[in-house]
Amino acid sequence: MIGVNLELAQPDEDGLVHVGVAAQKAAAEAFVLSLDDRRQELVDAEEWEILADLLEAIRVWIVEFQRIESLVEVDVHRMLPYKKASTEQVDAEKDWTGGTVHWESDRLLARLLNLWAFDPETGELTVPMADLRSLAVILGRALPLTKSLQWRVTGIRDNGLEPDDFRDRKGGRPKVITTFRPPPNPKEGPTDGG
Repeated sequence: MIGVNLELAQPDEDGLVHVGVAAQKAAAEAFVLSLDDRRQELVDAEEWEILADLLEAIRVWIVEFQRIESLVEVDVHRMLPYKKASTEQVDAEKDWTGGTVHWESDRLLARLLNLWAFDPETGELTVPMADLRSLAVILGRALPLTKSLQWRVTGIRDNGLEPDDFRDRKGGRPKVITTFRPPPNPKEGPTDGG
């Protein structure tokens, strides 16, 4: 179906062959163009029966591609070493779509109050408990004052805490946002900024 010329790809130390995103995209584009050429041939020949069979085959392929895409996305989400990481050609970022989040708000609030009131190294009380302005600032960065009434994960991270330690997700699925960065054109050469 979709083929990539593996003759130029070299195995790595584990014996795995890595084909660049650009080569994979080129192979997919060539396959789609050949399908479109075949479609036009069938239209010109007024072969609606074969065209209908092609339509059904394309719909089956789409379902199968979506299934494998979902499996690969879950695998990448699970294996991604950080929230954001990059290959030579792709930037990837972990995300989550759908579902609901249950926060352990009492525990999170207690942890934030401890961050506010006590020195993390000595455990000594560092701020008078009456200093409500300081308390309002630290809580204001993370309290659920958004339209969704969810805690602000950026504010939680700003305080050195990991939001996932204080929440459970129900439903939804992992999602990976990818951004393709084409390799530099070897004909152009490196740019020196001028």
